[in-house]
Amino acid sequence: MTPPVGVFQCLPLRQLANLKLILSGGVILCSTVGVYRWQQAVVSQPTSGDTQISTKVPDATGSPLTTPQLVKDTNPEPIAELLWSDRPAALPKHMEAVYEDALTQSQTLASQNQLTEAIRIVAGIPSNSRHFAMAQQLQDDWSRELLRQATNECQQANVTKAVALLKAIPVSSPLYRRANQLQQNWNQQAQILNQAIMANKKGDWQAAIDAVKALETSPMFHSLRVQELLQQAMIKLYEPDAQLLQIATADLPAVEPSMDTLEPAPTSIAMPESNFE
Repeated sequence: MTPPVGVFQCLPLRQLANLKLILSGGVILCSTVGVYRWQQAVVSQPTSGDTQISTKVPDATGSPLTTPQLVKDTNPEPIAELLWSDRPAALPKHMEAVYEDALTQSQTLASQNQLTEAIRIVAGIPSNSRHFAMAQQLQDDWSRELLRQATNECQQANVTKAVALLKAIPVSSPLYRRANQLQQNWNQQAQILNQAIMANKKGDWQAAIDAVKALETSPMFHSLRVQELLQQAMIKLYEPDAQLLQIATADLPAVEPSMDTLEPAPTSIAMPESNFE
């Protein structure tokens, strides 16, 4: 409510200014109280479709706040098995039938000494197949046989064939590392053998002998091929040169054979005539 105009005219200027300040502060205070009450009314009346927010707080006894409860799965085992299980899933019957036929085919090839192809087939059987254990056993057996055959070929100086047999041993085999090391050794020894062959063709007999002697620790050293190279080189190395032999013996006097060394001429013995008819 606004006071009469005459009242303000009777007051001094300083008091009039103070009065205006007080009146303006009261208006601000009343406005603030009105806004606060309006906000309380709006909060206390939730609109339709909204979720009422709980204002419950813990009491003095320390009771916890009301929290939403999660619905627990009553049977979590299938999900746990799916996420954490190491057990491979079983294969369908028609796939197992395919792998069974593969085992049969590989065994047939192995019986025909086609071990490389047999190993290639069984290597394709996965670990979650029920035929996997048998496939691994056959693969190990055939790998040992390949190693035996490769060693036999190397002993005959057939290095190319021996290395090819070693390469057929799969990476998953326990013999793979040994086969890989033998490949490196035999390839180096094959180079030495080729050096001996080239030296032999050039007539460098000493170089051929030295190369062959470098193979003494190799399985191929006792092979017929290597021994023939060594024997030929040694014979040629210590064989006297025909031209030098002729020059050395050209000035020697001719030696006549001694009478004591001559063989007596054969004598015929006359047989008496027989009087019997």
